[in-house]
Amino acid sequence: MTKNSAATILQEKGIKPSLQRIAIYDFLAHNRIHPTVDDVYVALKKEIPTLSRTTVYNTIQQFQKSGIVQSLGVDETSLRFDINTSPHGHFLCRKCAQVFDFTPSYAGPQQDLADGFTVFEYELSVKGICNQCNTL
Repeated sequence: MTKNSAATILQEKGIKPSLQRIAIYDFLAHNRIHPTVDDVYVALKKEIPTLSRTTVYNTIQQFQKSGIVQSLGVDETSLRFDINTSPHGHFLCRKCAQVFDFTPSYAGPQQDLADGFTVFEYELSVKGICNQCNTL
């Protein structure tokens, strides 16, 4: 993804594409690691020395309100973010702390609710040990 396409995506969402916002968007788009605010800050601080954690936090909150990212509550100690906003689940490995995306094999909670309910979003989190950690 080029800087111009990131700027275009931000503009389409009504967000002014500053250097910091473009860098944060690009990091999220190219690092599908479900990072925390601190992960983003540490990764970009070398590239943008004037960047602050507050700027990263506020930018990600703005992205979340605009539907660019979703927040994940998979970990009890930190809030993580995902640029993939399509319906999918998350698996947290209790050994390596990585978060993996997966597609549930059913249509979601709408099929489990009585008639008349409307689901706007749902979060499916599964915790365990990933296959890589299982082989160690």
